Amino acid sequence: MVLSIIIVIMTEKTKEELIEEIKLLQKRIAELEISDVRRKQAEERATRDKKEWQRTFDLVPDLIALIDREYRIIRINWAMAARLGSVPSQMTGRYCYEVMHGLSAPPDFCPHTRMLKSEKEEYAEFKEKHLDGFFEARINPLRDETGQIIGSVHVARDITEQKRAEERYRKLFNNASDGIFFLNLSGKIIAVNDSFARMHGYNKEEILNMELNELDTPETIKTFPERIQRILKGETLQFEAEHYHKDGHIFPLEVVTNLVEIGFEKLVVAFHRDITERKKMEEEMRKRLQELEIFYKASVCREERILELKKEIEMFKKELNEKR
Repeated sequence: MVLSIIIVIMTEKTKEELIEEIKLLQKRIAELEISDVRRKQAEERATRDKKEWQRTFDLVPDLIALIDREYRIIRINWAMAARLGSVPSQMTGRYCYEVMHGLSAPPDFCPHTRMLKSEKEEYAEFKEKHLDGFFEARINPLRDETGQIIGSVHVARDITEQKRAEERYRKLFNNASDGIFFLNLSGKIIAVNDSFARMHGYNKEEILNMELNELDTPETIKTFPERIQRILKGETLQFEAEHYHKDGHIFPLEVVTNLVEIGFEKLVVAFHRDITERKKMEEEMRKRLQELEIFYKASVCREERILELKKEIEMFKKELNEKR
């Protein structure tokens, strides 16, 4: 049949026309072959990209999950599956609140619920008894090609050690015998411990509504600009200062201070020790030394006078002997 069609075509067209059509067919075949090669290359590239994405997805140490609008797990990475004591394939289709929180419904703080309402990124920090740890989670909308939200991307991180370190620091900060404060570069007190508030006669809330110059005496205030410049250059300073107590009396302090960076903010941290008793002892010692010095001088004068008297007695005896 095909041969008959070709013969008919050949009888109806000239040789030149047939040659031209054959060239066009060859060109079309070449284009199709190129297109097929490109399609295969694109498929291979897509396969590689998918494998690379999956490899990256599974190697990320953060706990990642894709959740649909009904709270069902679409996909999780190996880090998340391992923390749940399972493998990714066994988690697909299960409700996130069941496997992650051990609940029959989403928890009150659920960031996925908030994201579905706000349609923007949500953040949550929480303690999870079911997983025995503290976690922070960032949840972003997952959209389809039309822009409709079809779920969310959960990226969670175990911050248990960070929380434990913060708790240890908090205990040390609050239980320290020295008074400690954090000061911003404008002179605003942003954090104090109980000892600092107590030595000034205030509670912490009152102190936090004050500025440092409300506690400093005029003499101490004069030295602040020069000291803050040295602190900003990286020096650790140790000096004595005077502060006002809430009841109005002035008391002396020994201060050690330096610059720290917390997050993106530079803060001055200062450790204060009330040296009132030490100053009293120093004053008593000074007075005692003065008394001893006076006594010593008096004793020296007494000894010198005794020697003079002895000399006078000897001279008097000598004169008596000569007259005899």
